[in-house]
Amino acid sequence: MAAAAHARATNERTLADQIELTLIPAPPFQEEVRGLEVAARFARAGLAEVRVDDVGNVLGTRPGAGDLPAVILSAHIDTVFGEDVPIRVTRDGARLAGPGISDDGRGLAVMLAVARALEAGGVATRRPVLFAATVGEEGLGDLRGAKRLVAPDGAGHGAAAFMSVDGAGLDRIVTRGLGSRRFRVRARATGGHSWVDRGFANPIHALGRLVAALARIHLPSEPESALTVARWGGGTSINAIPQDAWVEIDSRSIADEHLEATEATLRQIAATAANDENVGSRD
Repeated sequence: MAAAAHARATNERTLADQIELTLIPAPPFQEEVRGLEVAARFARAGLAEVRVDDVGNVLGTRPGAGDLPAVILSAHIDTVFGEDVPIRVTRDGARLAGPGISDDGRGLAVMLAVARALEAGGVATRRPVLFAATVGEEGLGDLRGAKRLVAPDGAGHGAAAFMSVDGAGLDRIVTRGLGSRRFRVRARATGGHSWVDRGFANPIHALGRLVAALARIHLPSEPESALTVARWGGGTSINAIPQDAWVEIDSRSIADEHLEATEATLRQIAATAANDENVGSRD
């Protein structure tokens, strides 16, 4: 098949895309520069209607033979690494190493390779193919690009299929949808001096109660689920009762009803933790 032969013959070009795009910093909410470069490469790959939507997703279309709902091929623009992480890519034979080179520099490069291969092979598809480089996949981005894409007024609403290329793994294809809900719980209090105001309510103590309770939750193996306390912080000085503290929590499951139940449990535990800390304080 001409398209497959083209993909194999241009593998070095695909690797060059992967390296060059990875070298453009793109933390969540700061994807614009990399996104514009992806848009330029979409156009050069022969995609039509290349555009950037209102949240920063970069979109390009390969028309189909019929007026049918599109198939979406997607990869995310952003990387998990913050702007303080220096980006350098090294190559040792077939191995590439660098922050974000797999997640999702590889996905972006694959999308470009597929677009060029379809064009070079003269492949005609019944359905249009919507190529979507999405923003906000990592961290607090919370899939904002993908959510916008499939929203009722999004470019991908009503799509016939959605394929996401994420990471460099060659050993598995995921065929089920994994749901996630992310939370930032914030606790506030009067604060004060660690000695003079001893006994005042402490936001970190309240969140500690919350985290301890979450650690005791039994997660079922069916449906597969996960609950992760990922980050927390607060306070201003070692000798001061903090006025403000926060914790970030990631909940995932293959079942929507379990996500809803976990959120309800989290909210109940948070309210109990705050109440217990207030009851035991003197302010």
